[in-house]
Amino acid sequence: MPAEPEVGIVTPPLPMPGVTRRAPFMALLLPLQSPDFRAVADAFVRGVEAASQQHPSRLPVEVHPTDASPEGIYQTYAQLLPQGAAVVVGPMTRSGVSAIASSGLVMVPTLTLNQPEANVSLPSGLYAFGLSVEDEARMLARRAFRDGLRRIGIVGIPTPLSRRTREAFLAEWRQLGGEASVTLEAQPNSDLTQMRSMLTERTLDGIFLSAQYQEARMIRPYLPAQIPVYATSQVNIFPPDPVGMVDLNGVRFIDMPWLLSQDYPSVASFPRPMDLSGDVLRFYALGVDAYLIATQLADGHNRFDLDGLTGHLSVHSDGTIERRPRAAVFQDGVPTLIE
Repeated sequence: MPAEPEVGIVTPPLPMPGVTRRAPFMALLLPLQSPDFRAVADAFVRGVEAASQQHPSRLPVEVHPTDASPEGIYQTYAQLLPQGAAVVVGPMTRSGVSAIASSGLVMVPTLTLNQPEANVSLPSGLYAFGLSVEDEARMLARRAFRDGLRRIGIVGIPTPLSRRTREAFLAEWRQLGGEASVTLEAQPNSDLTQMRSMLTERTLDGIFLSAQYQEARMIRPYLPAQIPVYATSQVNIFPPDPVGMVDLNGVRFIDMPWLLSQDYPSVASFPRPMDLSGDVLRFYALGVDAYLIATQLADGHNRFDLDGLTGHLSVHSDGTIERRPRAAVFQDGVPTLIE
């Protein structure tokens, strides 16, 4: 009888003298040695472990910790290939992804957990996955355009992530033929009445709000109540805050099924760790989906679809992975699915 596939995550053995090649394995290349990324990387590993228990792979899974430096990530990746890595999952940082993408070393399917930096292209065999809010912004631009909006106002906060998200939305919006009538940066702790006056004076079909939950709560009451507001998953938190979320009533957003509907078929079978919350919980879901994608890549598939915890996933042979989360709206302080 064939051997049962190995389940769970193992620690890689020490290499024997003069021997580098081992039996094929799935390598997780994660910044567990970085204080800034350790919590999300650990949650990611727990998601992989949960997925491997429900969907055993023919490959054992090994964790290979790195720091967050491109040099350390490059060095560890280069060591994995001759040891027998059949598929690599990681790295998690943009700079690390760029280091691998431009290394010339990609010889096995490699599922990165972020996008490379803007000037770096994807080599054959590298698949870019992740929870990019810039991708969500582009999706929202397309959704708002399909909803019939043409003149939109853009409101953000003075942070690098907000600016990148606004830029992604605006580029997609203009490519579709939409018009951005006004772009404003709001200081949530300041007097926002002038911002409200400027927005009210414009003829707008809608507003794109680029802010995280706490800032979005303070800004939302100053946005015109009669026009739709769109936002990324940044405005949604877990566990929910039913009192605070009332401030966001009417805001339409997209987020992963994992945080919107426990009854969704792809979600229902996975346990929800009670000690995880917020963005850390998101990375648990990312770990589940990354494992499911990686097992398909290891089996030689390079074009397929999956219903995952983070959304419906379409993997393309050019290395792009389209993640389609679900749409929701805040009603009476509760995120409610639109469709």
